[in-house]
Amino acid sequence: MRKLLSILITTILCAAVFCGCFPRSNMPFNGDVEFHGIVVTVPKSYVRDSTKSSDELWVFEQGNYDKYIMISCKAAKSEDAVKSYASFIESQGGSSEDIKLADLDAVKLTYTQDNKDTRETVFVLNDSIYAIALRGGDDAEYQELLDSFKIKASETTTTDN
Repeated sequence: MRKLLSILITTILCAAVFCGCFPRSNMPFNGDVEFHGIVVTVPKSYVRDSTKSSDELWVFEQGNYDKYIMISCKAAKSEDAVKSYASFIESQGGSSEDIKLADLDAVKLTYTQDNKDTRETVFVLNDSIYAIALRGGDDAEYQELLDSFKIKASETTTTDN
């Protein structure tokens, strides 16, 4: 009887794991993506790749990596890290441009990696360095991604006078 009960419990636990009854990561597949302190709308044609994503990097791919979006966040040691990264990209043949992104100072980078044109915007928010990159897409698609960018309401600071 004990052996039968053990087999039954093991079978139920295995079924729960394989059918998805246990909670999974809250990382969305696409749509409005809340990532640390920001929100970006990932087009429905992209799908999250959970095997290449982590707490600091989310990867969304389209067409077996014909195009992919990467969103990353790391603790900032200083705001100079953004300028240093831009200088590195320029030394590798890429270009950089200072821009404003939702009232934040940001750097928009353009370069080639993995034989794909890459557009990336890097900025500092609340002591973290964020990057939003599109590899393999065009300027219009990247601009649409940037236009969807918002800072999460809980990340903005207000002062009462």
